[in-house]
Amino acid sequence: MRMRMLLESHVAPGRLVLWRVAPDTIAAAQAALEHPAPPSYVQEEHLRQALARRREGRRLPRWHAGAIEIAGPATPAAVENALTGLLRRHDALRSGFRTEGGRLRRFLVAPEDIALVPEDAGEFDTSAALRERLGTYFDGAIDTLEWPAYAFAAVLRDSSATVFTAFDHLNSDAHSVATALREVQELYTADVEGRAPSLEQASSYLDFCTAQRQDPIPGGEVAAAVSHWSEFLSDGLLPQAPVKTAVIAGPPPVLVNHEFQFLDDSIVTACEKWCRANGQTLFTGLLAALGQAAFAVSGRTVFRTIIPLQTRRNPAAPSLGWYINAAPVRFTVSPAGALEETLADAGTATRAALRHLGVPFERVEYELGGELAVQTAFWTSYLDFRPLPGNRHQPPLDAQLLTGPRTGTGVDLFLNRTEAGLSVRARHPDVEAARKHIAVYLATFSDTVTALVS
Repeated sequence: MRMRMLLESHVAPGRLVLWRVAPDTIAAAQAALEHPAPPSYVQEEHLRQALARRREGRRLPRWHAGAIEIAGPATPAAVENALTGLLRRHDALRSGFRTEGGRLRRFLVAPEDIALVPEDAGEFDTSAALRERLGTYFDGAIDTLEWPAYAFAAVLRDSSATVFTAFDHLNSDAHSVATALREVQELYTADVEGRAPSLEQASSYLDFCTAQRQDPIPGGEVAAAVSHWSEFLSDGLLPQAPVKTAVIAGPPPVLVNHEFQFLDDSIVTACEKWCRANGQTLFTGLLAALGQAAFAVSGRTVFRTIIPLQTRRNPAAPSLGWYINAAPVRFTVSPAGALEETLADAGTATRAALRHLGVPFERVEYELGGELAVQTAFWTSYLDFRPLPGNRHQPPLDAQLLTGPRTGTGVDLFLNRTEAGLSVRARHPDVEAARKHIAVYLATFSDTVTALVS
């Protein structure tokens, strides 16, 4: 599982088939009664931002996608059966929202009402033409405020097929996209082999949303989380990446997402062993190395970033949804280059962030009295794709996690671990100076990790 921008991915030429939800399914959604499950905190914020953009006459695609390779000739019917099975399994994909009088009202479509209709988009001779058509399709078909906020496609060939699942963030996070690919593979294989799919029962995202609102958060926990964020923001500034992007005033530039480094599994495993010997996790060690590299390239003795944390109550259970909270991390970097000291401080900071996982960031934001523009901050994401549901019993996926178009001025890091190693990517403004400075920073980070285990 490797992360790439859709426009930099390679898709072998072939016949393109697109799928949309059938008209009868749309009619069922329009007739569906209100469902009592509220939006999760992060869903509500995402929807309200989309509504604000609509009032301003702006539309901003916020989809991400996955692509999986299937060996052998694939028929549209078999792929459609797999995609339909995915939708019927997960209530997050069968539910949407209406806005009435400023209130968000959820509805839910019954599994038996779900159906798809294919569109043959014709033969494509080049990967570039396919990427452009897919990007245009996903941009147009996926809208945060319209159900369904997802779309599917496949490129069919005589000896293989590439199946795409694209979702608005409203319905999914990166873990969910990877889970969807794993399930599509199994649903497709089971259909072709004429057997029942070997999948555990899916967990309900709507139950999670209900519990998130109904389970009272003790006032002391909320106050502690607010205090933690307030201390993090004591200088009044959100964290920024330790590199110069050279972005000038004006409309925000296009963001690109590139892989700058790749550390093979032997290095990552040795680094994890060293971290555990020092009482810390691999992620904490990677944060410490990022902090040490930031000091090397910018002289910063304090490393600050925001990390997304998974809120799944059982990460091993298959469930699609947006299970993410935001947490601030701040620690001191040893100016003497003693990574053990930086690691200890990073560990303390990470554990402090985890203590407030049960308090949604949106609740903290409300208590602080206003919206925090965290989208412009410096984020560091770590995702381990190895323990996804089914991974231990099935061969590794030949798959990609694909990102769509974005604009902005900030820099985000993505540390994605697979069986092969650690992919180190950055999303940044498409400016040459930004690319140059980030390359130096992440090369220094890679050298720090490699020197640690050599």
